[in-house]
Amino acid sequence: MPLLPFPAALRTVLSHASAAAVGWETMPLAACTGRISSSEVLSPFPHPRLPTAIMDGYALRSSELASAEPASAEPASAEPASAPTFSISPPVYAGDSPPAAASPALSASYVTTGAAVPAQYDCVVPIESCAVAGSSLTCQPYSLPANRNVRLPGSDVPEGAVLVREGQEVTPAVVGLLATFGIGELLVVRSPRVGVLSCGSELVDPIVDPNASEARAPRLPSHIHDCNRPMLLSYLSTLSPAPTASDLGIVKDEPEALRSALLAAVAEHDVIVTSAGVSAGEKDYVAAALEAIGATVHFSRLNLKPGKPTTFSTVKVGIGGSRTVLILSLPGNPVSCLVCATLLLMPMLAAIGSAPAAFATVRATLQDDVKLDAARPEFHRVVLRWGAAGYSAFSTGHQQSSKMVSFFGAGGEEATGLLCLPAGGEVQGGWTRKGEVYDCIMRGLPVRGEGAEGAEGAEGTEGAEGAEGAKVIFVGNIPDREREERLRVGGVVGCVDGRGGWVATGEAGKEVLRVCGGEGGVPSLVLVVHYSREFDNAAGEAVRAVLDQPAPQLECALQRVCEAADPMNGMRPVVVGGVRESGCVVVCLHGS
Repeated sequence: MPLLPFPAALRTVLSHASAAAVGWETMPLAACTGRISSSEVLSPFPHPRLPTAIMDGYALRSSELASAEPASAEPASAEPASAPTFSISPPVYAGDSPPAAASPALSASYVTTGAAVPAQYDCVVPIESCAVAGSSLTCQPYSLPANRNVRLPGSDVPEGAVLVREGQEVTPAVVGLLATFGIGELLVVRSPRVGVLSCGSELVDPIVDPNASEARAPRLPSHIHDCNRPMLLSYLSTLSPAPTASDLGIVKDEPEALRSALLAAVAEHDVIVTSAGVSAGEKDYVAAALEAIGATVHFSRLNLKPGKPTTFSTVKVGIGGSRTVLILSLPGNPVSCLVCATLLLMPMLAAIGSAPAAFATVRATLQDDVKLDAARPEFHRVVLRWGAAGYSAFSTGHQQSSKMVSFFGAGGEEATGLLCLPAGGEVQGGWTRKGEVYDCIMRGLPVRGEGAEGAEGAEGTEGAEGAEGAKVIFVGNIPDREREERLRVGGVVGCVDGRGGWVATGEAGKEVLRVCGGEGGVPSLVLVVHYSREFDNAAGEAVRAVLDQPAPQLECALQRVCEAADPMNGMRPVVVGGVRESGCVVVCLHGS
């Protein structure tokens, strides 16, 4: 069987995973964090429901307050009109129902923040501007426009607005938003049940009694501690949303033992992950066991390093084969096991839960000379650093697949990227040299530092030749100079052109391509800031259409930040990606 290229293997996995629906369940809202919504949720009523005071003060009629303002036509020597005096009606506190009866003319009611403003009043004078003497009130200023310091019904969220989209991850901000509308439970995708087992008669369990004072030594020098199973269980716990993982233990290299273990596992799980036993050795029984339980093997040899013997199969279970179980059989070498879990298991589980299944990929400059594998492309462990010149990739050294310490650099930093290197046969001499630029899959946040040798990282230092740092595209049919100036003051630099960078919503994608095309220098970051009162993402979709390097994990992380900062406007979709030819990173988000 020929070696299958990794992109084809990933497409195969995602195709089967997206079809293997695990169903849904209704969960209490507080237990939904990290889960995926399986339905769209609309606001059942406007928020706020009633006109609401923004601050503590006195609610009154703006027309009565304005009537006492001195006429501008009066001569300068004229005595100014005295401030009007209002009688004080009963107070209204947050949670109180507003009075039904109309209040008399020249009256006012004390209201607290969040209190319903009585129907006959239309503004709130801050308490600091009010003076109370007995049952009378005077206040400054002489005039206040209608609805000042009042939140109108539906001004935060109109009735029927989308609160949660189908397929959206439930974050603490989402929980807070739903709770605002009294929604106490949510229909979510059921968490996939993942069983993890290790194969090998030589393995002993390193997971010991937590009260034990030290780790258990192997029973014989020839025995090996099983590191794959604890590592995979730990890896699964880091995913969001985390699946329901089960430890299925160690299975000896005996055909019947492995067949029985797999048969029992598929009955109770949606995904089975095995490690070892997938090569062509005398004691490698996984292929035979898969055949014995009726599984269909979709691939068993991959054209990648590490992870060549990785195998993916599916098996039908249940009445009439109503349910499909996914089986990912990983290599026994621990480095291969973890790398292939990153490359295949993570997107598989994401596809089952309808979450983004692509990788966060950046362009990174290699900082070492690396000998390439003669025949296979390699996912090379690197420590990513971010500096003035962009991402730099530092090899962790010797990449032996049995050597877990190859996940760590010379300084002890864990590899934060998998650099996508070509096969040596595709490169003259079989080496790639320092300074070459490759795609890199991020498996963690980059280490912040100077990056490539000679990059100073000082303020004003440019990165790659011709790069200009950041540029901003403001999107909106009516330019808002006040908002634009706030972004400048906040440290966001650059405008696109003489118009101040404002473009219409439908032109956002074209403008991104124009800016990334290098007019006036290629920026390393293009920030698209759009303003819209609608709960759509027309600007974001226009931008997404021109990006050829999606970054869903970064997109998800930034979405969480936005939602935490602004639970309502922050839920407007964020778009993050790149333009491969220029190396520009593009971020599109709402301007709130």
